[in-house]
Amino acid sequence: MASLAQDLEFWMTRLPPRLRSTPIIQLAIPGSHDSTTHVLTKKSDVAPDADPIIRFLKFLKPILGPVVCRWSKTQAVDIKTQLQNGIRYFDLRIATKKTTSQFYFVHKLYAECVDRVFEHIKCFLDAHPEEIVILDCQHFYDLSAKDHERFIAFIVATFGPKLLPCSESMTHLTLDHITKKCSLKNRCALPLAPEKQNWLKRQSPGKGGINIVICDFVDYQAYQFCKEVVNLNLKLLETTDEQFPVAD
Repeated sequence: MASLAQDLEFWMTRLPPRLRSTPIIQLAIPGSHDSTTHVLTKKSDVAPDADPIIRFLKFLKPILGPVVCRWSKTQAVDIKTQLQNGIRYFDLRIATKKTTSQFYFVHKLYAECVDRVFEHIKCFLDAHPEEIVILDCQHFYDLSAKDHERFIAFIVATFGPKLLPCSESMTHLTLDHITKKCSLKNRCALPLAPEKQNWLKRQSPGKGGINIVICDFVDYQAYQFCKEVVNLNLKLLETTDEQFPVAD
């Protein structure tokens, strides 16, 4: 049997149909532990998830820094490189920092800003629409209720329709279901209803008539909306020469 790992950047995309229709909870998916720790150095600030003794002795960072870094740094490459090499699950721990309103990833020490990492993930998903990524934000430190609200709003603003709606069961969540059906288009788009189609057909372009017509998901129903709008211009050919609009 041929290897499924010949192209790790697109390994989900290139799974055979039988596996793409298998619930993701039954697939083997590679992930990284403390996913963002590649940036940690001996000069990194002590984070709120550090052991109490480390937080108490943080003034000894020049001495303790190298030791804490060696124990905290569990990854050698960044998120972008991990994605390109097949990682699809990320273990994330988030904290605030007193000197800024930004969110940070942590593991005993402060790592990267959340917004920069999430932007890399979003760009990857834009370029790999048949892949999925699991973000396990499993620990939060020094976040108030208002901070949690900000964090949720930030996730929604960053990923938008890429987010998978909450579900009581995961048995129906296959790669095909998630990447093809769980989109704003497939959840909300409706066929061009007869009454709207009839309204559109009654419109006329030209002076005092219709000009620009817009809709969501223009590709729906094989671009039926576009066909209806473009064909409205036939009405201009039915007008007399005197009525035909010309440029000044």
